[in-house]
Amino acid sequence: MTKLSMTLVALAAGALLCGPAMAAQKQGRKAGLTAESKAKIKEIRKATKDQIRAVLTDAQKKVLDDAKGKDKTAHKAARQEVRKTLTADQKAKIKEIRQAARKQIREIRGVKADKGKSKKAGKAATA
Repeated sequence: MTKLSMTLVALAAGALLCGPAMAAQKQGRKAGLTAESKAKIKEIRKATKDQIRAVLTDAQKKVLDDAKGKDKTAHKAARQEVRKTLTADQKAKIKEIRQAARKQIREIRGVKADKGKSKKAGKAATA
């Protein structure tokens, strides 16, 4: 069985076990979202990016701007370089911004906010 075949079988099994909508969500698709919902999510992501850029110093912004128009590897390297230079205060602010955005997107998608965390907490408690 090829890797693609195994992937397709796994996806089909996921659809059977948890329904097509959940299987599509697990694949990262925007199952069942209206055009309006997708537009709201896009706005939230843009606002999040702008808020995070506001937290960065001019030097950190320059590193990211210099990577624009380059390949994915250059973007990844630039993000890693900026992460290394973040202060504790910047990290805290960025974390807060991302959590707020995540909460808004989950509300639009109709996903419970603590869904993923409760599973992890349960595994940690049993370990």
